[in-house]
Amino acid sequence: MRKVLIITLALLLAFAGSAMAEVTFGGSFTGKITQPTLIPFGEEFTVDGTLALNVGASDGGALDWSFSGGFGFADGKLVPAKYLLTLKDDYFTALAWGHDNAWAGSIGTDFAMVVGSGYTPQGQHGARIIVPIQDVANFSLQAGSNKTIIGELRGNAGEVEWVLAASQYPFGEYTHQYGEKPYSYKSGSKRNVAAQANYADYVGDMYVDFLAAVGLTLWTEADVTWLPPDYTESEAVPGDETVTGMGFGFKADVDVTDELSVNAQVTHGTENWMSDWEDGEVRVVPQKTIFWLGSTFSEQFFQVGANGRFALAQLEDDDNEVSLGVFANYRMSDALGYGDLFNLTGDVWATNDAPAFGVGANFGEHEDKKFDFLNARVDLTAPLVEDVVWGKVYGSYAAGGDFGAGFLAYVDAIPGKLVLKPQVDVSGKGQTINVQLNGSYVIGESDVALGFKAQKVFDEEEPSSELTVSVTVPF
Repeated sequence: MRKVLIITLALLLAFAGSAMAEVTFGGSFTGKITQPTLIPFGEEFTVDGTLALNVGASDGGALDWSFSGGFGFADGKLVPAKYLLTLKDDYFTALAWGHDNAWAGSIGTDFAMVVGSGYTPQGQHGARIIVPIQDVANFSLQAGSNKTIIGELRGNAGEVEWVLAASQYPFGEYTHQYGEKPYSYKSGSKRNVAAQANYADYVGDMYVDFLAAVGLTLWTEADVTWLPPDYTESEAVPGDETVTGMGFGFKADVDVTDELSVNAQVTHGTENWMSDWEDGEVRVVPQKTIFWLGSTFSEQFFQVGANGRFALAQLEDDDNEVSLGVFANYRMSDALGYGDLFNLTGDVWATNDAPAFGVGANFGEHEDKKFDFLNARVDLTAPLVEDVVWGKVYGSYAAGGDFGAGFLAYVDAIPGKLVLKPQVDVSGKGQTINVQLNGSYVIGESDVALGFKAQKVFDEEEPSSELTVSVTVPF
């Protein structure tokens, strides 16, 4: 960790020295006090903070660079915060990042065949170099502190974007079903290679976006260690086979008219296929052929849609899977897009100027393998006092009797200074009630903001309280 910090600071000083006249500097400091009670200073409280820095420079020529990062203070310890260093030259772009959910974008292919994630958890780091090859393609090479290596060659041929990518991921203990035998890979690496082509353009009056990809998973004989479940680590024996797998995926999005869009997708993986990213629905699954089909019809004030998924299993002891989802949205104004009507990120929903309503339901297989209702949800938002108060209510119900409901308000109490966000959520068949008040206040004419949160959870098994006060000082 100290080596990484020293190298980063050395790079910053070197680059700043080469372009000092053009250096820009900024950042913020956030301090926070938290205690597990609503009575101020009623119990032991914790103090933590974060110092965020943003530095950048340009010499007016070939080199541009920027750095964002900082430190956090928690439990009496100094903790490095996420950072991102970017260097841009006429002949390359280099990135270095790490810690605490740092994000530098991803490379690779669709369907999680090859994934070069720009995400790093605390304590891990990543680096990437991007080299343009004339006007034909870009070559990217990425490495991570977890010993991952990913390469990507991405270019265009007319209206077709093509990608060639490869990855090597190490793994520790991992159990994979190989035929009827569970293989446990104690150490080694998995290599994926993939090719992808994407065509997007108008065909007549329709806009079409077609994408196809094919990939191979490669495990060499030296990488594989086979451990039956009753073996101990000392009894591990090398695998005696070279294992390969194959996967493919195809998807199409078609805007048939301005109102009607249709999308379809199919993926398939052979017995020994393994995706680079094992989470998420949109990936190739070994020994399954999965079909998706969806359609959305949008008018100025209403939208309806449906999507279905069918997974055809190849193993006799595995079952086929079927799921179906339907939804409808209604808005009395087109000030917000349908995707923002109920979006709580950044309080986008609280900028609408008219009521909006949404409903959705999902159907699928239960534990008894019967196709039936799974869950449903209803959302309603509306401005309650023009340009001052917005409200949102929701309700949800799931098979088995679980239900949830809630109310959230956004109150612009003093425009440009004081914002209040009271919220009540009920979940777990009404057994848990979460009441909270969040807010922020801007001091004077400055950009210094006070934040506060008061929360009380009523629950028989895990009741809790929290009071948090914070201050953010930009510079």
